[in-house]
Amino acid sequence: MLQRAIAVGALTAALAFPLAAQLPEVQPGARVRVEAPGIVEGKFTAAVLSRTADTLVLGTGSVVPTRMPIGLISSLEISRGTSHADGARNGIKWGASIMGALVGVSVIAAGDQEPCPTTRPKIWNEACGPLRVGDVVGATVFSMLVGGVIGAPIGAIIGREHWDSFDLSRRTSLHFDRGRVGLQVGF
Repeated sequence: MLQRAIAVGALTAALAFPLAAQLPEVQPGARVRVEAPGIVEGKFTAAVLSRTADTLVLGTGSVVPTRMPIGLISSLEISRGTSHADGARNGIKWGASIMGALVGVSVIAAGDQEPCPTTRPKIWNEACGPLRVGDVVGATVFSMLVGGVIGAPIGAIIGREHWDSFDLSRRTSLHFDRGRVGLQVGF
């Protein structure tokens, strides 16, 4: 019986070390975002308070510190701080979306144009009459470009937090819960 326990312990340790080696940057003070089904619901963003070979202790100012066996973490991302390039890309998306929607809806709501006065030159008369699909598309696309140009510098000034993901494909965990020992091995 003792030989089996030693064999299980040795196997667990041998399989757990590769995961610990993949997470050298997850040290106390690092800001992380994790998913650990059964421990936290959804994505949990917190600071690493302490770390052992198989467990992270995470917490924020408003949450009680949470112990998470590394083997039970399904997704882990580490914050790299504020990225102004990511902020600019986000600003382009928001600016283009808002301007495109506003102008597209406004052009459609304006409906048919007024009849053309006869005093205009002949070439201008082509723009008179019922609203055309090309008019809506052209105005919407142009306004999206303008919105993106306005949104990019605003987003760059504000910035956006940049996250790097870690591959946690090979996982093992040995955990103790109310007198029971659990072993989880993932390949």
